[in-house]
Amino acid sequence: MDIKAEVYKYIKENEGTSYVELENLFTRLGFEWQGDLEIYSDVCSNVIFWTGWNKEAIELINDLQREGLISKIPGQAFIYYIDGKALSLPIVRTYKQYKTPHWLPVLFTAEKNLKTGGKQK
Repeated sequence: MDIKAEVYKYIKENEGTSYVELENLFTRLGFEWQGDLEIYSDVCSNVIFWTGWNKEAIELINDLQREGLISKIPGQAFIYYIDGKALSLPIVRTYKQYKTPHWLPVLFTAEKNLKTGGKQK
């Protein structure tokens, strides 16, 4: 099973996918995602997107982003509360360099069709 293709397909079919939804998808697919790493902004390391993933899960999502297939957009914390999981950090409210860790809830959207060997999946 191509986990990357399954993740892309899920995001494409479920615009505004949260990290919680991805964790649930990984679990359903039998993909080990749990770890102790943080996913944070390249602009400010105190802006945290999510925590508790391993290197392989983070690289899978990063690969899809680098390939231009998915992107992150700012989201609302209540979506994470509805999904049943949120970070217990202050929420990012404005664009600035934070001196302490803050959570920026983000969602994933699909950008284009994933092509493998010339065929669309």
